[in-house]
Amino acid sequence: MRSRTAALLIWILLFSCNRGEVNTSPQTPTLPKKTEDKKVVQAQSLPEDKVPEAVYTYNPEGKRDPFKPAISNEVKKELLKVPPLQRVEPKNLKLLGIAWGWFGYGAMVQTPDGKAYPIRVGTQVGPRNGSVKAIGERSLTIEERYTDIYGEKKINKVSLELPLREEVQ
Repeated sequence: MRSRTAALLIWILLFSCNRGEVNTSPQTPTLPKKTEDKKVVQAQSLPEDKVPEAVYTYNPEGKRDPFKPAISNEVKKELLKVPPLQRVEPKNLKLLGIAWGWFGYGAMVQTPDGKAYPIRVGTQVGPRNGSVKAIGERSLTIEERYTDIYGEKKINKVSLELPLREEVQ
């Protein structure tokens, strides 16, 4: 409303000036301009505190918080303080080998950057606090427990298998 009023005043001031030109045509009454001037004066004379404003309030009842992360168990850690295996998604790991002996089973995994790490049952893997649950003769199982956006507890199981001899180059 104020921008319209200001634009109207500027328009009236610009086109009402004679600019040194002589107008030879007879003057016609400008009644619409006068009524517009009265409207402008009336709009300016209204106090600002009496102008009705639309007030909107947000009712979060029955709705989830849009600013809350979708996976609530996700712990925000600085990358420098987190071990390398906890920076990588479990599905991006490559199983290089499995060893067993009197100590039980152990495995060697490779991260996408090409570095290899030894792991055992209970080793933490992945950014969502996953851990190695089982190491078999040809496979490795990693479980991640998390809460989804609906508040339900979920378990994500990732299984890594050793490649067959024909697949290894």
